[in-house]
Amino acid sequence: MAEEGRGIRALDAGDYRAAAESFRKAVDLAPDSAALRHKLGTALSLAGDTPGAIGQFEEALRRSPGFAQAHYSLGVLLASSGRPSQALEQLAAAVKSQPDYVDARLRLAEVLRQTGRMEQSLTQYQAVLAIDPRVSDARFGYAATLAALGRLPEARDAFSEGAR
Repeated sequence: MAEEGRGIRALDAGDYRAAAESFRKAVDLAPDSAALRHKLGTALSLAGDTPGAIGQFEEALRRSPGFAQAHYSLGVLLASSGRPSQALEQLAAAVKSQPDYVDARLRLAEVLRQTGRMEQSLTQYQAVLAIDPRVSDARFGYAATLAALGRLPEARDAFSEGAR
């Protein structure tokens, strides 16, 4: 717990390398903790060690397959690394594990839209808005997807509603 606390304080201070060091010590003491591995992966990602972060998220999922946050974080890194198919698998798994996980659904919708799966993207944006209608990124993404589909009157209405 002490190392985890040090890691959290270092993260809050923006010292990602020190955070990673503390979380690594915590993981050494509690290797089965998916939550600690997730924190270590987050610190590694913020420190610029994408491969190390991916490894920690994958190990967290090996130890706890339903850990939605690790699926989400892995999906985000895979998407930013140009691996959208793998990202979609991880983001969908995050949503399956935790259906009300707004960030995961939103990122899933964005990656679906970026990969041309517009109808599936609309479904995810709608699900985000059903959970929390205040998520402006979901409103914009939904309207932009409608426009990309050529459904311009609906897109215009969605953009207007979002602006309100």
